[in-house]
Amino acid sequence: FNPAGKRRLLYIGRVSAEKNIAMLEAIAASFPNFEGGYIGDGHISGWKQIVPSAALTPKFMSNIAADYDIFINVSTFDAQATTVLEAMSW
Repeated sequence: FNPAGKRRLLYIGRVSAEKNIAMLEAIAASFPNFEGGYIGDGHISGWKQIVPSAALTPKFMSNIAADYDIFINVSTFDAQATTVLEAMSW
């Protein structure tokens, strides 16, 4: 983990209403020195876009894990909740 106060959140997914992007933006707005990144198309205010899309290979995810500490998923509804299983496998 990065030191306390320097920890970063990671979101991977589509930028759409059911993914609760408004909550991600609210999280960013709530913390003065917030650092969060996302892999996905579109724009999330207060978050850094890492890439629009990528093959989530072990090498790629190892590099991401070196910079980001916590995977976050705040979907309000999602018919395919495999993101949790994917994150556990990384």
